[in-house]
Amino acid sequence: MFPYPDIPAAGAAMRAGTGAQLAFLGPLAQHYGDLGVRLGMVHMELIHQTFAQTADTWRELAGCTDPFQLGSIAMQKLQDGGQPLRNYQAGLLALLTDSREQLARPLLDLMRLPGFPTQAG
Repeated sequence: MFPYPDIPAAGAAMRAGTGAQLAFLGPLAQHYGDLGVRLGMVHMELIHQTFAQTADTWRELAGCTDPFQLGSIAMQKLQDGGQPLRNYQAGLLALLTDSREQLARPLLDLMRLPGFPTQAG
């Protein structure tokens, strides 16, 4: 199909180029898989905290015997409701920070390989 296997020098060069590409894409694909798992965990933590806080709020509202206290309980719980979002934001920020460092690592490793072009053109 391709003439490269018939020419020994071209076949070796093609294998080296393919090996370098796989050496770059393998860790990159692994990182994106890990990133997806960690992102899912951050989302699930937000959902879990939100559901737990909502259930707690409803329990307190249902257990309140004084109707005039319902408003103050609801307002207090509403103020506490921002904590899961702050935790979510902190988790996403940590994820992006770690991701930036981990994404640069395979590229830097590839650039250290012999024969990698150092200048464009």
